[in-house]
Amino acid sequence: MKKTLIFAAVSAVVAPLSLFAHWTNTTQGEGDKTDPAKYACALISNGSISTQIDNLGVQRQKRYVSFVPQVAWEGRRYGAPNDSLISHGWFDTALFVDSKAQDKPVKWSQTLDNKAAFSQNMVEYPDAVVKTVRSFPRALICSL
Repeated sequence: MKKTLIFAAVSAVVAPLSLFAHWTNTTQGEGDKTDPAKYACALISNGSISTQIDNLGVQRQKRYVSFVPQVAWEGRRYGAPNDSLISHGWFDTALFVDSKAQDKPVKWSQTLDNKAAFSQNMVEYPDAVVKTVRSFPRALICSL
């Protein structure tokens, strides 16, 4: 009986520590499409501000499961607990090469690094390759 209790206690202490492990995850695709069953925007946050970065490194106003990407004041809502977070807007980009819009990606990859809290995107267009890194400083941006 003692061995089982000791093993359970050790497991209870060691298992939560694995949640804090450093990991990176890379997702790849072609065109600007994502598989809704397998893809969700990368969420990055510093404890005060949170945001979701889509597969092209921006915040296209497209519905992903139950949300649209935005920059939000974390934990602050307009009203009751079911209301939306207080939004600070969203961002997008436009890329032109020799006056030709690069709006149809050929392929993309997105890497999320949980320890460094950044999302890195590589997007290949017909006439350009764009690498974007989005992150937040570790210090608080907003405070009451």
